[in-house]
Amino acid sequence: MSIKQSAWAAGRRIAAVSGCSGEVVAQKFSYTVNDNLAIDDIVEIGVLPAEHDVVDMIAVTDAMGTGVTVDAGIMSGEFGDTDQARTSSNQFFAGADVAAAGVIRMSKVEGFRLDSTRADRSIGVKIGGAGVTGTGQVITLEVLYRQKS
Repeated sequence: MSIKQSAWAAGRRIAAVSGCSGEVVAQKFSYTVNDNLAIDDIVEIGVLPAEHDVVDMIAVTDAMGTGVTVDAGIMSGEFGDTDQARTSSNQFFAGADVAAAGVIRMSKVEGFRLDSTRADRSIGVKIGGAGVTGTGQVITLEVLYRQKS
């Protein structure tokens, strides 16, 4: 298992944050697969800013290959940490079929009920089912989040 980082996770891009309580912000995170991804590899694709909770999430993927599935959730550890022992959960979606290009909308109750915290949290996409041969496929997460009151 290895962890890959998007430009946001690596600190090269900054995510939007809400300016006031209850305001919803939309942020598009993306990662281009240029190296092979094995089962259980994780892409640290984005951030859920401190004091924010998720309103909705949409994944848009290119065809990742036969049998490939993904989970999306909050990662262990601190946002942007390069520790390869970090894990990723599946609060937003689990076992989503990404063999063909498509769109997946967050459907898990846990994602809608995830509360805010005082720290930025990493959003991870974990590969399952089969490995991905890196040929320029793009994984995009469009995340709507709001500042909690």
